[in-house]
Amino acid sequence: NCSGKHAGMMALARHHGWPVHGYERAGHPVQDRMTESMLEWTGVERRALSLGVDGCTVVCFALPLTGMALAYARFGTSNDAPAARLRGAMVEHPWLVAGTGRLCTDLMAAAPGQVIAKIGAEGVYSAALPALGLGLTLKIDSGEMRAAAVALVGTLSRLLEVLAPDVSIPTMLGRAARFAELPIRNTRDEVTGSLRAAGALRFHD
Repeated sequence: NCSGKHAGMMALARHHGWPVHGYERAGHPVQDRMTESMLEWTGVERRALSLGVDGCTVVCFALPLTGMALAYARFGTSNDAPAARLRGAMVEHPWLVAGTGRLCTDLMAAAPGQVIAKIGAEGVYSAALPALGLGLTLKIDSGEMRAAAVALVGTLSRLLEVLAPDVSIPTMLGRAARFAELPIRNTRDEVTGSLRAAGALRFHD
């Protein structure tokens, strides 16, 4: 994740002849370009976008979940050549997006091109359903990543039940179906409960 992001930023600096030093800092031309792209894809106004510093030292963005979901919807359906190329790379090489046993990798391997998913940090997960033109982003307030994985699978399942009733959800999810319910264990490794999505989706105009 982070190594690819940093390599891409340094490559962008080299491509444009910008100094590589300080590429990760706010005010560098690389970060200015990243900010412009973020505003374009999310539809968020500049005054609503806050900047922070990620755990890997690079600039990160705080924005509404609706903005991130819109960005994924656009990414999943865009005919823009760079976006299509990146989307194709994720579909063709899902293991490189996350890795063995990770939800985003399992989702994209089970349904190539039908789901584009990417984990965030601190309980954030985003996904696109290109055929439906949808993007979704969720955030678990506590930052619990296992809860985010369960919530994503639960949300995808419920969306497909309503919007794509002819789709086989077990086939669509593949190995990712195991994230629908995850065990809670105590210090003796005894199963004492489980994490699972509760309640139905509520649709608003």
